Amino acid sequence: MPQADPGDPQECRQHARHCQELAEQSATPQGRQTFLALSQTWLNLASELESAKAFLNAMDGVKLDGPEMGSLLLPSGDADSSLP
Repeated sequence: MPQADPGDPQECRQHARHCQELAEQSATPQGRQTFLALSQTWLNLASELESAKAFLNAMDGVKLDGPEMGSLLLPSGDADSSLP
């Protein structure tokens, strides 16, 4: 089986499914609860990774080094005069 890239949401979902299977096979309620919690954690991670990748893709086309960025970060005029 080929390895997925680090931070792959699909891989996280596979781990979540495996945890669900382990929860179903657990001999104790505590074991079942633990595996279900782990499954939910994997699903949350998959969602967060997808959100981060979407953000990075959206930011890919944004220019961050133009003069318009300077005007967002510093007040107009002499930047040193506003510093303590």
